[in-house]
Amino acid sequence: MLRLVQAGLGPETEWDGEYNATAEDWPMFLAILSHYVPNHAGVVRRVTNIAATIDLPASETWLRLFGSEKLILDSPYELNLADSLTVHGITRLIKPGRRLVGTIPDLNDAVFVLTVHDKADKSKIAIELSTYDVPADQVATTERQWTDGLNKL
Repeated sequence: MLRLVQAGLGPETEWDGEYNATAEDWPMFLAILSHYVPNHAGVVRRVTNIAATIDLPASETWLRLFGSEKLILDSPYELNLADSLTVHGITRLIKPGRRLVGTIPDLNDAVFVLTVHDKADKSKIAIELSTYDVPADQVATTERQWTDGLNKL
């Protein structure tokens, strides 16, 4: 059993941003942790961060990435990074139009967080990919493929 206690935020309005970020990030962290502990505890982890800015609003970017199918928690997803690059796995956390945490069975059950940020008439995509016991050269190849795919959206 894991007990998580969050403390240290004041009641003043200047803490609102910190509170909001914490409230959004803890569920993401716990989704990753609940995947890691039973599946990869003690295994070498490699983290790769991938980012791209797309000349589309966030809602359109999300549709290009995931299509119009409704994503369901703990169910299969299909992530379309480019015409020839599709990633499949299981959802672990969904904030429709904003964030998805999912697994990637084809990459030794890796886990990733994909976040779409709205930036006026553009969107910024941020991906954190955590791989477990996957060779560094394979992780580097995946990073290049995903970056190229995002840039073709």
